Amino acid sequence: MFIMPKKLKRKKSKRKKRSLKLQWYRSADNAVFAGVCGGLGHKLGISVTGLRFVVAIGALFFWLPLFGYIILWLILQPAYTTR
Repeated sequence: MFIMPKKLKRKKSKRKKRSLKLQWYRSADNAVFAGVCGGLGHKLGISVTGLRFVVAIGALFFWLPLFGYIILWLILQPAYTTR
């Protein structure tokens, strides 16, 4: 069994830790109507087409996704590139 000597132990890094602040944007590259589904699909790593389908079907029956889409359209900033 190998025991690491005290001299070789790793020192703590003095680098600042970056905050994990999530930034949400509307996609200008992958927009059909306002880019909300394109931006959310890119950020969450899911299919944009599937997300659009779920929002469209939900808006037909429940109206809540439509209001959520409009609210996100108003508060999310447009991203000019998603790469």
